[in-house]
Amino acid sequence: MISGLDFSSETIASTEKKYIEQFYKSNDPLLSDSIRYYSILFLTFLQTHEDKKFSHQDRATKKVIFDKEMSSFRTAMRYAFNKGHQIAFSLLLMKQSQEFSQDFFESPNSHDDFLYTYETMVTTDVFNDTLRRDAIDNLIKYTRRNFENGYNEIISLGTRFYKKGIGVGFEQIRKYIVQRDYKITGYSKMLSVPYNQSFTVTPAFKATFSLEHQDYEEWDLHWDETYGFNAAKGMLAKAMINRLNVGDVRSYAQKDASTYKMINQFSSQDFQDSDVVYLIRIDFLVTDTENFPRLLQNSEYNAIKLALKQTIRRRLKVDNSHLFITN
Repeated sequence: MISGLDFSSETIASTEKKYIEQFYKSNDPLLSDSIRYYSILFLTFLQTHEDKKFSHQDRATKKVIFDKEMSSFRTAMRYAFNKGHQIAFSLLLMKQSQEFSQDFFESPNSHDDFLYTYETMVTTDVFNDTLRRDAIDNLIKYTRRNFENGYNEIISLGTRFYKKGIGVGFEQIRKYIVQRDYKITGYSKMLSVPYNQSFTVTPAFKATFSLEHQDYEEWDLHWDETYGFNAAKGMLAKAMINRLNVGDVRSYAQKDASTYKMINQFSSQDFQDSDVVYLIRIDFLVTDTENFPRLLQNSEYNAIKLALKQTIRRRLKVDNSHLFITN
């Protein structure tokens, strides 16, 4: 419950329904981006865990099964997201739940802190009853027909979406019910990211502001709050964004500077010398793996790059022709 606020069970249910409908009517890309990102990982899992019977099927039969798997996966993850949204409203608004002060919602870390403490607020039985049923259960049963070890993978992915639903519910309650703003100390000059709060860069990773100077910005990437506090402590990668003048790119390219030659080669010839492009570099770190919740898959590296590029494109409000990413 939230100090100073009182809601009946009926009001909580109707309010949650109102805000989940509002989310689906909005242009918030959180769920669609997450389904697209994790679909790549789930398909890779299926392809590497075929049972012996399925491996001998012809290509057409496999395609039908894969297509149904992916359709069921999307349905199951939306179900998990919706259930997480419901539990957020229950945990924050019901009288019987842990009490939170209204000031709590002003802390820039409150969203992540709430997700980190979720496990202490909900018993295993409640979690099993809300997540491991209906669409999730249907996906598990169907996957077992043709693939091995699907149960743990599906529950792990379902948990990610369940917690994303909790996070959206938390933000809606903070913004519309408690009506408190985060105490942000400022925003970076180039990409307008907060100095003192983590922010989403891909559906699996968040970032924190690191450094900036003229035409340069640097972020530290780490696992997002759906993987738990220990995972979020370790740094996964650094993202570095350089703003470059097209005229300078062409000048350096003529001097055989390799990076500038690459950018110039793939830049539109319609660009004017005064136009601006951005070079994004991501350096993955392999030394701090103690708190990694899972290993990165080969397919995920490309998914990370694409998601990071999309995040930066949205923040800069430019099209992909102005962005170049490397690692």
